[in-house]
Amino acid sequence: MEHLIGFEGLGIDPFIVNKVAFSIGSVNIYWYAILITAGLLLAILFGMWQAKRFDLSPDNVIDVCLFGLPAALIGARLYYVLFTLDRYDSFAEMLNIRDGGLAIYGGIIAAFLTGFIYCKIKKIPMLALFDLGALGFAIGQGVGRWGNFMNAEAYGEITTLPWGMTIDGRGPYHPTFFYESVWCLLGFALLFFFSRKLKKMHGEVFFLYLIWYGIGRFFIEGLRTDSLYLGEIRISQLLSAVLVLCGLVFYILLRSGILNRWEEKHAIKQEAKQGSYTPIYTPLVSGSNEPRLDEHSEEDNKEKTEEQKTEEE
Repeated sequence: MEHLIGFEGLGIDPFIVNKVAFSIGSVNIYWYAILITAGLLLAILFGMWQAKRFDLSPDNVIDVCLFGLPAALIGARLYYVLFTLDRYDSFAEMLNIRDGGLAIYGGIIAAFLTGFIYCKIKKIPMLALFDLGALGFAIGQGVGRWGNFMNAEAYGEITTLPWGMTIDGRGPYHPTFFYESVWCLLGFALLFFFSRKLKKMHGEVFFLYLIWYGIGRFFIEGLRTDSLYLGEIRISQLLSAVLVLCGLVFYILLRSGILNRWEEKHAIKQEAKQGSYTPIYTPLVSGSNEPRLDEHSEEDNKEKTEEQKTEEE
């Protein structure tokens, strides 16, 4: 439960870090869970505060979190387990997350898929929600990564840099948890500034988040010693490269207007498929639901008047 962690190159001697924050009876409450929860709460509060600026309401933020958070937890665990199946002897072990074993990419994918479904059902602007969600994720990741520090995990290879971290007398290692925390919080600051000063349309912040996080995670993942692999490939590096490419392509399509034109064409096709109802008449008297049968149009009245004049002549 305890580890000796030090940063001797910075003059910080090893100190004890206990992964258990406190206990309630026989139940241990871990720092990992506390810090992850703190990051989520900060992200939710930020989302509620900024919702109106993204054409959303605080209720939208609460609603999507009620569905998105459980989905993100399941996705993060599922992603991790799928690439580490050989480590588990039973299904019960796969469900046990008290000692870590959550992959952030799985959580991100599951959360945004849930947001996509929510937007389709509620008919709210999807890219606006994704913009706000991206900023929230940057906050959550920046804070939550310190849970890895408390668990003495997610560190990198041996380094000679002065900020190298020793763990129980071993190392010093790259403190990759710290690198990612700083990268995410810096990304949040830059994207928040962009959203207030430079953003022109919904979706820009989300696509820039994919680029920013993907670049940082690609290089940080290359330093880690606990990467998940697909054959000989670090799966998170591969996914990071894909996210950077997708974010760049879609950002260009969005700023050039091509994405909006595609969306308009799709909306027109959907309307054509569903059909539309156009009233064939409007009530002649305000407040009436049906036209009176003895009332005629103005053109009919004119024709009758002209017929009467002709007969008289």
